Amino acid sequence: MSITLRELAWKSWLAGGNAVAIDAEGQATLRAEAGTGALIEAEAGLRFADVAMLIQEAAAFVVEHEGGILTSSGEACFHRLSELWLQDKVDGVSLPGAVLVRLHNDRRLDAYTIAREAVIAGRNSYEVTRTLEEAVGSFTYASALSILGFFGGDYGEQRHFSAATLLEPLAAWLSQHIEVAQEIEQLHEATPKEQNWAIYTCALHARVSRDFAGTWAQIIQKAESSERSISGPALHVMGTVDYKDPEKAAASADTLRICTQIVRTSGHPLLGQVVSVLGRMIGTHESQAVPLLDEAGRTTDMAALSAITHILLREARDRWREPWFWSLAVHLTRVPPDQKDILSMVDVMVSGWLKDEEHTPRAVEFLRLWMARQSREALGQGSPEVLFDSAVVELARKPTLFSGLLTAWLLEEDRRYPHAVQKIIAKLTVAGMHDFPLAAELLDPLSEEELRFLVRRIIGYLLTEDVLLTVVFSMVRTRDAKTRTFGFVSTVLRDYVGRDYPDTTLRFLKEVQASEKESEEVRALCASVASDIEAILGEIEALPNLREFHPPAGKVNRFRKERHRQMNDAIEDASRTSIWRQIVTQIPLKAGIRTFHSLEGQYSSPMELKPMSHSIAIPLSAVSDPMGVERERLQFRSARKPGT
Repeated sequence: MSITLRELAWKSWLAGGNAVAIDAEGQATLRAEAGTGALIEAEAGLRFADVAMLIQEAAAFVVEHEGGILTSSGEACFHRLSELWLQDKVDGVSLPGAVLVRLHNDRRLDAYTIAREAVIAGRNSYEVTRTLEEAVGSFTYASALSILGFFGGDYGEQRHFSAATLLEPLAAWLSQHIEVAQEIEQLHEATPKEQNWAIYTCALHARVSRDFAGTWAQIIQKAESSERSISGPALHVMGTVDYKDPEKAAASADTLRICTQIVRTSGHPLLGQVVSVLGRMIGTHESQAVPLLDEAGRTTDMAALSAITHILLREARDRWREPWFWSLAVHLTRVPPDQKDILSMVDVMVSGWLKDEEHTPRAVEFLRLWMARQSREALGQGSPEVLFDSAVVELARKPTLFSGLLTAWLLEEDRRYPHAVQKIIAKLTVAGMHDFPLAAELLDPLSEEELRFLVRRIIGYLLTEDVLLTVVFSMVRTRDAKTRTFGFVSTVLRDYVGRDYPDTTLRFLKEVQASEKESEEVRALCASVASDIEAILGEIEALPNLREFHPPAGKVNRFRKERHRQMNDAIEDASRTSIWRQIVTQIPLKAGIRTFHSLEGQYSSPMELKPMSHSIAIPLSAVSDPMGVERERLQFRSARKPGT
């Protein structure tokens, strides 16, 4: 069988690098062409000894037979390369990347230009940059103009194109092709564009890493430029310099001087960039960098605070005990609720603190300070149980710490804190948590007036029966409970919780009464309150059932339909951001709500989705006297703390 080395490589690649059956004459011809040791005889035939040689020969075969298609357009080129990527079963060197290298180095196309054409034509940008990333390190040449066109070209308003993964291999390539890096610099500086920020930074970094002494003065000059897309990348490069190196140590004075100027310039657009640079200098110049970071944090510039968050996340493991760590963290308590991207990182940081016993006091103090520094209007845009979702979950896993926070926040005069407690408890209740005891150590020193204030806060802000029962009943765990808190507990359970949720309250009291773990005094209290509630229910039951007070059947049906519509709307709103809704397409069907999927052009059988229902216990007072109960709750919320 007559076969060329390239054809053998292609067939072997299709077989996952395995051997290909060849007759004796063909084997002798191929060995002569490949050279000694290049091919290995296996039971199934011949295979390549070196994967790199296999890929190179297979790439040559593809270019030889499909070169016309690959060079016809960007869309056609990367469509075929993506097909090859899906077929690739050989570990190591990528065939699509090797094909692009051969086409580019043979100057049959410009890889950056045709890649840009492919993205504009609608090819997936990830597929394009993936292949380029595999190829760029092997290019023998590149045009600075086409590189800038690829990174900074106009892809249209609808194209959200990112080639960030390509920057690292390209930076390494530029460090070996300084003439291209210099040309990129010159082209960018002649017509600065924001889109070229990243590639211009790569070019500067390549030159600095190759000749630090010869280029540092130019970096300083660029960093002091009034053009942001020139000074910003130069500052970034300053932050990557290893100032521990004796040859570069003196350059740190220039960096600190420029950073100081920017920090002390009000509203400077590169303040966030400077904070990142200073964060990298903490290890070598802590005494100079930390005061400047503190100064930047006090500006409350969001870019600066975002950069400080990154610094603290990076340094949390090794430097959290440093005095400056907490002082910088405190600046983040001024991040407003509308800055959700920054707060998501802060949430990660705070939840990390809560996983370590030594850090937990700082986490609780941070949340308290953040609450104190947000206005009521701002908290309306985002409350702590949403913005600090991970931190709240970690708090709930530490019952003692969580109880302390709930108790302390309910006792705060500022109504923002009990309002936050209400929302946090509501979130955790939905997640399945129902036990929210108060912290006995915080209740012990309270006076009678302070206990009364706390009870008013509980009634005013906490709503559901499970929550009210556990919170109120936990007050019997404090010191001298019989004389200090039994009266409050009895009154609340009988006149408020028992009034609104009589059946649940009775069930709870009888369970406690039957428990051998409780003291005789506590069981006697439960028996007394249960007896009072049963007496009240007996009196209500004895009242005549007057039909004239029954609502008309038509109104009852309309109410049910309206309530059903409201619940459906609420469920629809709540599910808009669910992962399920993001991955499926909703199609209204007359046959009802069903789901099906499509796989390889085949549709599955539809499955019916059952209706979902949800119910909560409505307080009886909300039915009998809704205005009165709301007025009463508002009065309790507005109660003044003793001594204020």
